[in-house]
Amino acid sequence: MPVHNTRQLTPALLTRLFVLGLLIPALLGVFTYVGFFTNFTTGVFHQAGFEQQYLHSSIYRFRVLGTHLLLWTYEQIKDWPLADFAPYGLKSVDKNGDANFYYAYFLQNTAFLCATCVTLVLAFARHARQQDFFHIDVPVFFLALLMSFAQFVITPYDTLSYFLLAVGMLLAAQPTPGLLNGLLLALTMVLATLTRETAALLLAFYFALHRHKILCRRLTPQQLRLLLLTLLFLLTYWALRWQLGMENATYHRFRLLRNFSDDPLPIIGGLFFPAMLALFFTDHHGRGTMGVFLLASLPYWLMMFAVAYPWEIRLWVPIIQLMVFLKLLSDNPTATGKTET
Repeated sequence: MPVHNTRQLTPALLTRLFVLGLLIPALLGVFTYVGFFTNFTTGVFHQAGFEQQYLHSSIYRFRVLGTHLLLWTYEQIKDWPLADFAPYGLKSVDKNGDANFYYAYFLQNTAFLCATCVTLVLAFARHARQQDFFHIDVPVFFLALLMSFAQFVITPYDTLSYFLLAVGMLLAAQPTPGLLNGLLLALTMVLATLTRETAALLLAFYFALHRHKILCRRLTPQQLRLLLLTLLFLLTYWALRWQLGMENATYHRFRLLRNFSDDPLPIIGGLFFPAMLALFFTDHHGRGTMGVFLLASLPYWLMMFAVAYPWEIRLWVPIIQLMVFLKLLSDNPTATGKTET
């Protein structure tokens, strides 16, 4: 089956880019930040509280790109007359809550949600098995809903990380990449690592997608590219810690026993991940590639059970995002050079 040429701006593609890439995610952003309100994130909706959490506290201080973008966004809108539009519950989660600072979250996260959806439309239109409603529109709409719903935990970096993952998977899926593609993928890896540790999932994704050429005995461009991406991730990861200090360099606290003891919420959140995974394996498409990806990403999702709070289902969104693409890609032989059944 030929790869669909997304360079041709057909009416269907233009409609998808506008409706799925811009209109629907923008409306979902409004629903998320105005229609309902966080019951989890506290004390970070004014500048001093935000800086204490994200510039000076634990593992969060290493996620620099989204943090500084949020502060820049706030500087641009801090004098806008938004006080009358503050959610009713703002002061309940932050007694010093600033409506302008809260809406800086809204603007930044919604902008990157839109950018993520635009990239997903392009990726699925180019690489999915078929160019129809069930292989483009439904997956993008599903992921947009999931990304929006997961923002009951509000952070300055989640939707930015989803966007960079989407860009990375689009670049990584090119069957015959050139120098420009490689440079863009390398830049994406660095930016993703500056945003959130989920950048490591791009390595697992690239390995799963190109494993046939990576595991062969002769030297291949895919082997060299994976090695370069791994080195870029490690260098960026440790450069941040060398610059900002090694305290809590990899995690905040060990929570494995606490997650599965007297608090039911981590157990409920932990059940969501295998429940979602089960859906991906209900038919034969992509089972091998997705299985390799899950195995390669084992360090990430095991750490999420051990040192994170599984109730925050945003932790599982990056894995689900990449697996949706692998599922849709599984029957396209031109994407990776090998058809999988």
